[in-house]
Order: sequence, then C-alpha cells, then structure tokens
Amino acid sequence: MVDLVQHIDSVLKKYNPDRIIVACSAGLDSTVLLHACLKLNYPVEIAHVNYQLRGKESESDALFLKQLSDELSIPFHVKTIDLNAQLKEGGNLQDLARRVRYVFFDMIRGNSPNTFVLLAHHLEDQTETFFMNLARNSGVMGLAAMPERRGSYLRPLLQVSKEDLKAFAEENKISWREDSSNASLKYTRNEWRNSVLPELRKALPELDQSVSILTSAFQDKQLKLHEKVRSILKQIRDTSTLEVKTFKALDDFEQVELCRQLGQPIGILETWNKLDHKGTGIELKDSLHLPFLGDRMIFDGDVYSFVIDPEHIRRLYKTTSVKSLPTTFDKRSIYLDSGRIQGEIRFRPVETGDRIHPIGMTGSRLVSDVISDAKLRSRDKHQLQILVDDEHVLWVPNLCVSRKAIATSDSSEILKVELY
Repeated sequence: MVDLVQHIDSVLKKYNPDRIIVACSAGLDSTVLLHACLKLNYPVEIAHVNYQLRGKESESDALFLKQLSDELSIPFHVKTIDLNAQLKEGGNLQDLARRVRYVFFDMIRGNSPNTFVLLAHHLEDQTETFFMNLARNSGVMGLAAMPERRGSYLRPLLQVSKEDLKAFAEENKISWREDSSNASLKYTRNEWRNSVLPELRKALPELDQSVSILTSAFQDKQLKLHEKVRSILKQIRDTSTLEVKTFKALDDFEQVELCRQLGQPIGILETWNKLDHKGTGIELKDSLHLPFLGDRMIFDGDVYSFVIDPEHIRRLYKTTSVKSLPTTFDKRSIYLDSGRIQGEIRFRPVETGDRIHPIGMTGSRLVSDVISDAKLRSRDKHQLQILVDDEHVLWVPNLCVSRKAIATSDSSEILKVELY
C-alpha cells in the first residue's frame, strides 16, 4: 500500500502552498484526502457544494461535513444551489455543476497566489477520463487526461488507487458517505466506471498503471507543444513576422495549436502549407489579408490582433471576493453579484450578434454599436475582450456595464473583476 501522507506531501512540496482548500463531496476519496492533508503542516479548509439533487441525502452530506469541520476546528465553506431549477433554463447537468463549483472555489480562494484547491481525482478516475476522451476522438490533448496541476487546482491522488484510499480510511477509522447516484448508469462516466472498465480490468489487470504511463507521456507532449508554440508567438509579437520555413517545420499538432492561438480556423492550415515566397499573401477569416514578403509571413495591422497568448490573457485580469461595494468606481473594474452569474465568467472576443443590457437603459444594445460609438481604432476593436457568463455579456471594458449580474448594496456575495 502506498504511504498516502508521504505521497501527498511530495506533491504539495513542489508548489509550496500556504493555504489548502479541499473540495469535499463527503465521499470516500475527498474525505480521505482531507484527513491525509490534516496530517501535514498546512492550513486546511473544506469547500462543499450542495446541488440539492438527492433530497435528504444531499442535506445529510452537507451536515456530515459541517460536523466534521467542527470536530476538526477547520473552516467550512458551503454553497447551496437548486441545480434542477437552473437546468430548466437549459444546459447539461454535469457541465453546469462543474461551472457552479469552480466559480465557488475561485471565490473562496480569492486572489492569493499560494492558495490551492485540492481535488480528489485518483488513479481509476484518470483511466475513466482517458477512455472517455478517446471515445470522443479528442486527440492527443484529450489523451493527456487530467494534469496534476491546472492553475490553482491540484490533483495529488492521480497515482493513488481507490483500493489504497479505502485501506487508509479503514486503518485510520475514517467515516464517509456513499453517493447513491454513483450507481446510476444514466451518466456516461458511471457507465464507464461500473460496466465497461471492470470488464477491461479483468482482461488487463495492469490497465490503470498502463494508462497512467500513457497519460504522463501525453502530458509531456502537451507541455512541449505549448512551449514550442509560445516561442513562435513571442517571435510574431516581437517582429510581426514568421518565416514560412519555421511554420512548415512544425508537426501537425504544433500547427493546429498555433492556428488555434492565432484565432484562425483549422481548415486554413492547408492553405498555409502551400505558401511559398512567390506570392503576395493569403486571405484570413473576417476579410483580413496576411501578406508575406520573401520567405516571411507579415503579421501587421489588424492581423496582429489575432496574436493572443492565452497565458497572457489570463494575466490581464483578476477576480477577488469582496464584502461590500466601494464608494467610487473606475472603468477598469466591475463588481458582480455572484448569485446572479449564470455558470462561469470568462473573457472572450466579440462575436456577431452580441448584445448587452446597459445599466440605466431598458432593453439591450448590440455590442458592435457600443464599440462603434466609441470610435475605437481598428486594431483595438479586434483586440477587445468582453466579459461574459453562460447567458449574457456582462461588461465591455471601459465602455459599457450590463445590469444583468451587477452587484448592488443588497448583494450577499460580491465578485470584483479587475483589469491589470
């Protein structure tokens, strides 16, 4: 049996957290993760989302964790939401639940760079994800499955089996709660977990360990891919050019990733690969022209606005949970009522037909009209990122604020979104 505490400690030491939030469902995996973390010298807190999907069972899960936090004298954060009511407005249950919990976890975490949310996905969960992505034809990036770290989220149990988790619980006399919905085959993951993979494991006893080796290899490939493409994007940003031979030297995966980060459809790769130094350029989407001179593609003017490094975009803004509204406001920040946010907030480019419901107005306006009235430069228009949730445009930075999720003095949970 793996030394669980030592294993988790070895993972955490790589990231040196000063605060740990364990995402707990009250089930075996997350409850064991919580108890193991408490044996280490880190401040630990519990975060739980009650989706109210299983009636009294859901309430009992939340009560179990509240009592556990009291016994352990550690902070307990809970969010209660009627997910079925939210689903009446449309959407997928699993996707909506994921969005709700990640917004909640981000609010608890705040803006602390050394606070990590720990997720209890284990070895068999990784196998399930691998095969589900394989079935979806999600390519090499999907076969990388779940990484140990993504931003401020850590999965320290990806190399730990369910059997080892249960053994730790029994050895340490840890109680947990069973989720009856885990036996239901109406969810795709449960079908893989309860029907398909058990049969595969009978034929291939080392299945989980083999998949773990594969996902690690694909994750290495993914990391190298991102590093390679990032260096090319830096060259484009610094020189506004890219040598045709450099582009053609990229393998298929690298070309697809570069194309994606340049904001171009994958279908344009065939045209790009036909480039030679005899022509004058090629047409991109949105009636933009990519010229080239000699053996270089020229990224200039509006075309340059497509060169967006997602890592850079993520650094352009931060979110912070605040207790009250300020006395004065500025154009580079917005205060949202977390309870009115639909799903997950994110920044994205403007899309045709986007509408915003401005404060102080009835009805809505086209975002394109708001931008047009502001008389922005062409490049600024293309570089503009708007804040949206799953239903509405919430903010056109510096230009217009929507009334749809704006915080008021009556808001109990306020999220500040601030541009750097």
